[in-house]
Amino acid sequence: MDSGSLKATKKEWLGLAVIALPRMLYSMDLTVLNLAVPKLTVDLNPSGAQLLWIVDSYGFLLATIVWVYHKKIIVQTNKCINSGLLLPQSSKGRI
Repeated sequence: MDSGSLKATKKEWLGLAVIALPRMLYSMDLTVLNLAVPKLTVDLNPSGAQLLWIVDSYGFLLATIVWVYHKKIIVQTNKCINSGLLLPQSSKGRI
């Protein structure tokens, strides 16, 4: 195996950054939430199940937001692609 073929390109590093940055931010958010659990426990006096819901609901909320936002991105991308594909055809007289 050639050692030159094992080097990552700028595109691969960018892909890693795109994947790793949101994951790091989410991990930091969960760390802050877990550090706040003792204060939440004193203030709210939740049961074990309620405390679990407090911590887990943050992940559920973020997953839902990402899912909804992803759907909007797909719709917008399709609109852009469709309008871009129809424009050259309509300029030639084809619809």
